[in-house]
Amino acid sequence: MNYYSSALFSGIEFYAKVGCRTVDGDMYFGGRKGFIRFHPDSIIDKSFIPPVIITSFRKFEKPFPFGNEVELSHGDNFIS
Repeated sequence: MNYYSSALFSGIEFYAKVGCRTVDGDMYFGGRKGFIRFHPDSIIDKSFIPPVIITSFRKFEKPFPFGNEVELSHGDNFIS
């Protein structure tokens, strides 16, 4: 998994392979304008999966009516 916060890491360009983990588990990563330190246990994984809602459907750039199901043939290869 990748974790990133542009608000927290604003302005820091991280260098590849510039990091370490201490014996107490803290992790350090550095770049041109500074470094960050964190402990992996402080990361909270938000497992919210937003619902997918389709509001329109187009086949070959033309509006296509749909309900709960859409049936397409193998030739219907351009949808948006």
